[in-house]
Amino acid sequence: MILKAPFMGTSGGIASEHPLASVAGLRTLPEGGNAVDAAVATSLSLAVTQPHLGSLGGDCFALIYEASTGKVHCINASCWSPKKLTLEHLRNEGLSHIPVESPHAVVVPGLVDGLNKIHRKFGTAKFEKLAETAVHLAEKGFPVSHNPGDFEHTGKLRYRKPRRI
Repeated sequence: MILKAPFMGTSGGIASEHPLASVAGLRTLPEGGNAVDAAVATSLSLAVTQPHLGSLGGDCFALIYEASTGKVHCINASCWSPKKLTLEHLRNEGLSHIPVESPHAVVVPGLVDGLNKIHRKFGTAKFEKLAETAVHLAEKGFPVSHNPGDFEHTGKLRYRKPRRI
């Protein structure tokens, strides 16, 4: 088992699946950002460094405790199906369920909208600033572990032959 150490500083700590994403989140704190800003910066960087675990095309769920009010806020920005993909439409196509590899299994991503919503409500830093590290990693590159390479190889093997749907 491999344990990932959190990145800690004098203004907070961040733990994520990739050290560069953790550093992105940690950098927001001494610059005046808050925990939500750190979470947004970390999430955006994870979308670049760990796309096989969660990408810009994925979901976003968040529970945010607001200390000033004592309230817990829940954000559910899970993906949704296209508006015209109704149960009636599927039944008319002779489907009783949605096959995982069919075009009907494709959903509208919710991550970016979810991050935007929590940032607008709770964030203090500029969104562009929070995205800087993710953009830099995407444009300039970063060291890749063996896991994403394995994922890519598996995907190529699985989808090598076109399938009729």
